[in-house]
Amino acid sequence: MAPEDIDKSIRQTRQALRWQGVFSFYFGDMKLKLLNRLPGKECIYPVYGLIVMLTYGWSLYHFFWILPSWIKFQTAEEIGILLCYILATNFVESLLFLLGLLFISMILPAKRFREDFVWRGGVSTLFILILFMFISYTPTSSNGLTVKYGLGAAVGLICVYLISRKINWARKVVGSLADRSIVFLYLSIPASLIALLVVLIRNI
Repeated sequence: MAPEDIDKSIRQTRQALRWQGVFSFYFGDMKLKLLNRLPGKECIYPVYGLIVMLTYGWSLYHFFWILPSWIKFQTAEEIGILLCYILATNFVESLLFLLGLLFISMILPAKRFREDFVWRGGVSTLFILILFMFISYTPTSSNGLTVKYGLGAAVGLICVYLISRKINWARKVVGSLADRSIVFLYLSIPASLIALLVVLIRNI
């Protein structure tokens, strides 16, 4: 290799290393800062358990409500496949909801959300998911009423955030409920992974 080619290769290598260092400095530091803005796993598990309890509980309630009529015209295999689709859907929905709460925790000041994640995340979960349950029972012709209830729930949620320091009994109730709901993770995650595997196999 000619000397000029060696010099050119050295310059290119140095330039690549320089850009790699700049990228690592800025983006690596940014990644570390974003991760530090996330709540600890001891706070995430209770909130996720609360999400799972509501989403899976609501879907399974409807499943077992309709099950007697399905038995009359569907086989056990078909009903099992439907259940797998329900569990897989709930798994994705619950993860997306949790990611939404974590994203809010990352963009808001720590004192506003992250430092009290179990309380604020738990209250947000209860407000939003119960509102969705209510909307699912609201007739489609009552869209105006649905919007009003949605706005009312949003205002109520903000008010709860603002006065949270003065309602210790509510904080204890939400925290206790969230802690107890962790048990649902031990049941839902294995069942959901099996359901996802069944859904993937059927769609390959």
